[in-house]
Amino acid sequence: MVQGGSDGEYQFTRAGNFEYDVDGNLTVNGYKVCGWQDYDEATDGTYAYNTQTDVQPINLYSDSYNGNKKVMAAKATGEADITATLDSTATARGSDLHDIGAVPAEADATGTLTVYDAQGNKTEVTLKYYKCATGTDSSGDAVTSWYWTATTADGSTLGGTTSGYLLFDADGNVVTTDADYDPTVDLTVQSVAGGTSAVNVSLDMSPASTSAGSSGDGSQSGVSIKSDGYSSGTLSGISIGSDGVITGTYDNGESKPLGMIALAVFNNPAGLEKIGDNLYVTTTNSGDFQGGVAVGRGGTSALSTGVLEMSNVDLAQEFSDMMITQRAYQANSKVISTSDDMLEVLMNMIR
Repeated sequence: MVQGGSDGEYQFTRAGNFEYDVDGNLTVNGYKVCGWQDYDEATDGTYAYNTQTDVQPINLYSDSYNGNKKVMAAKATGEADITATLDSTATARGSDLHDIGAVPAEADATGTLTVYDAQGNKTEVTLKYYKCATGTDSSGDAVTSWYWTATTADGSTLGGTTSGYLLFDADGNVVTTDADYDPTVDLTVQSVAGGTSAVNVSLDMSPASTSAGSSGDGSQSGVSIKSDGYSSGTLSGISIGSDGVITGTYDNGESKPLGMIALAVFNNPAGLEKIGDNLYVTTTNSGDFQGGVAVGRGGTSALSTGVLEMSNVDLAQEFSDMMITQRAYQANSKVISTSDDMLEVLMNMIR
């Protein structure tokens, strides 16, 4: 569904050569593409568009529901999942499960957590892991402890829990039932890069695991970190999914939904009237449409994105029609030629 022209009426098109103009309007052949921009976001990050409302032209830069979409505001880091894969064959450094002693100069595994404040200022927090000791728990089961620390190199102040121990069972999984080895801690970061307030980050290290590496010195270890904070960003591109949802990508590496394209369904699509520019309007024969329809509903299927539609005509039939037209043209040419000859004879008789 598109909207444009002096009357602002809806037109309909099969064209998919979408662009957006200087004002952020999603267009096709200069006409504004219609759909929905209001959506509800769940706590898990999923979202659902409110497709029961009236459609309206989609603007990628701003709308009344989401405000400014051209620029994504910075988001302070609040949570981080730390997945450390630690080499169980690394050398133990401590004398007891809960006593690393003097912290070694070299860590067995290292990862970097980027913490953003609400203004987008960032602080790099280095997480280091050291194999501490092996032993048994209160039930007599074999366990291994690892010591971890959180530090910064730019002078930022860290508060909350900045070091601790993780306990692993014989299968290499984190033990979460012992309060002395709690894998979920709170870290406070006060940025020195101009931030106005401290950032509290909840660290979840429970996805960590240990496994036997081939080196025996911990070099097979690795740390993967996923956090929810980011700096501000500017819209750099869009993509359209098979469900009709338009997703914007930003130069800060983030993405978010910008709108959802609406489709129209007719009782008799062949009855639509073509008005040019691959545009159609409703007629009595086509029947009217009852408002926008979401992709996959009301008899519609998924969109095909990034493809070119092949010819939708019967080439054999069109070739046959072309030959018939050519024969008719030749026959008419003969009639005209004969008429010219007759007129010439008549003119000669008069003379």
